[in-house]
Amino acid sequence: MRILVSGRLMKQIDRHAIEHTGIPSLVLMERAALAVADVIERGCGASSQDTPHGSGRRVRSRPGRRCVAPRRILVACGNGNNGADGIAIARILYGHGYDVSLSYLDDSATPATKQTPAPSHTQEWALQRGIADKLGIPVVGRRELYDTGWDVLVDAVFGVGVNREVAGDAAEYLHILDKLPRGQTVAVDMPSGINADDGQVMGVALGADVTVTFGYEKLGTALFPGKGYAGTVVVADIGFFAEKMLQAGADEAVMPQGPSVCGKPSGRPSPYGMGEPPRGFGASDGMVSHVAPANASGWGAGIDLALCMELADLSRVPTRRADGNKGTFGKVLVVAGSPGMAGAACMSARAAYRTGAGLVKIYADPQNREILQTLIPEAIVVTGEEGGLETCGRPGDRAGHGSIVVTGEEGGLETACDWADVIVCGPGLGQGESAAKKVETVLRRAAGRAPGTVSVVLDADGLNILAKDDILFQYIGPHVVMTPHVGEMARLTGKSVEALKADPMGAAAALAQKTDAVCVLKDAVTVVTGAHGRPYVNASGSSALAKAGSGDVLTGVLAGLVALGGGGQSTRAWHGDIARGAGAAADGIGQREHEEDEAAACAAGGSSDDMASRLAQTAALGVYIHGLAGEELKKEKGAHGAIAGEIADKIPYVMRRCGR
Repeated sequence: MRILVSGRLMKQIDRHAIEHTGIPSLVLMERAALAVADVIERGCGASSQDTPHGSGRRVRSRPGRRCVAPRRILVACGNGNNGADGIAIARILYGHGYDVSLSYLDDSATPATKQTPAPSHTQEWALQRGIADKLGIPVVGRRELYDTGWDVLVDAVFGVGVNREVAGDAAEYLHILDKLPRGQTVAVDMPSGINADDGQVMGVALGADVTVTFGYEKLGTALFPGKGYAGTVVVADIGFFAEKMLQAGADEAVMPQGPSVCGKPSGRPSPYGMGEPPRGFGASDGMVSHVAPANASGWGAGIDLALCMELADLSRVPTRRADGNKGTFGKVLVVAGSPGMAGAACMSARAAYRTGAGLVKIYADPQNREILQTLIPEAIVVTGEEGGLETCGRPGDRAGHGSIVVTGEEGGLETACDWADVIVCGPGLGQGESAAKKVETVLRRAAGRAPGTVSVVLDADGLNILAKDDILFQYIGPHVVMTPHVGEMARLTGKSVEALKADPMGAAAALAQKTDAVCVLKDAVTVVTGAHGRPYVNASGSSALAKAGSGDVLTGVLAGLVALGGGGQSTRAWHGDIARGAGAAADGIGQREHEEDEAAACAAGGSSDDMASRLAQTAALGVYIHGLAGEELKKEKGAHGAIAGEIADKIPYVMRRCGR
């Protein structure tokens, strides 16, 4: 797993490196400038071999054979330390023989011959400007910018410092840069105008082809719309000594109170990081005078660190025991598919099997029985109520010929729920009275089971029914994974789709805290979080997944992955392995001992908080696998031609990467 940090936390890490560790600011600045110059000299963009498949456009900066270099380079500099980075980048490239020019946000700035900088400039900026002036690096005024074309524009205007709307002269400057005839744009740390905490456009922003960021990727380049402005993200190590720095950031964090959803306060502190910025924080660039909350919604202000799955995390999927049987690898019940919606049940069941579940049973409407047995003969099909009887059909049975007819609770939904290790509830179910009874039965029956013996994946109409009936929330807890898209999330929370898209992490965390469940908030970038532990931001996927039925496949992937740890046993064991993996990824923030304690608690039965954290980690891995399957499908069918039913058939190709 890799770590994503907010601009607030990164500024704290930077300050700690300078003030506590004693690394001079100019040393960090020089290493940052060298990293950006190296990317530019290698031809700016990463090749397909540089970017790991499914990595979310993130590569590691590393020395290598230099590509054909650009000829004319313009470095646009702001007034703060991001601008100082830009001046240092220009100096390095100028020394290497490139045709480099500087452009300043403060176009009236005179050569820095004074020891004391102007109020809008930092000491580092004044020092770097003085060196550049002495070397004779050309400075281009705004009126001269259009006189020639540029091979590369280096955006060193604002960096991570923007937390309020870019307006006035600063906005005009970004508009001018955006219109320049140029080849590629390389952003220094962050695309200017993008909030590093949540990816929002602060009035106006400058898009980049490549963003070279320092220490860790920022949340603002992992979340939309910022992700769309960042291009390829290159993470450069400039010597923060990250583990110690992140520990320091965690030690100084202020925990905000959990926000409310549907008017109901969570009543517990947020586990996600800092609330107000630490004392002493100020502007890194001239236009920024204070550190504001991440957003105006109040949900997620203070979420400063998230985790992100990578290809190496596929190894966390359990291997199949040589002496196992179908029951060893988990039993999944799919409660889905109203008349005319059999496909939802089929896609969910198929994905559960493709992910590794040993046995899948579908509880379906009687009208769907024949089509389901045709589409997925591997599944057991249990039909709904029919004149007081229920018909349990195995593949190959014909109604009235060899079928098993049972009465009462033995063959009913409650018995099916008691049989399952994981229950998928909701895809294509409808929202009528019968569907509502099914959802209530599933949630009530699962809530009555012993902790750790069953999990529920609640999706689609299951969520819509939940949104209409507050009483059902009493059955939601740490054993439930809710998978709303933003429309369903709007119905659950009463918030607008626009507000949810502006703060997906905060919205998901708020719902998880309210319910103690795991929330998988689906969008172009899916966010996963439980009531406790750190949120996950997914980096895999493609536009090929934006098709009807894709969410049904995801429910099956999640169910199959959870079921793999179970069979007749508790599913806690392998979720503990996932938790320990997350602990290793976040070792620098003091998580290892905590996760080892979680594993010990898991062996002893585990608390509900432990189970929710492990279930969130498993869900994040499932979302990642689903996204990788979408990428595989896009390669074969293209984004337009792919259909959701084909996603599940690409899951084995993803699993084979880790020998599963």
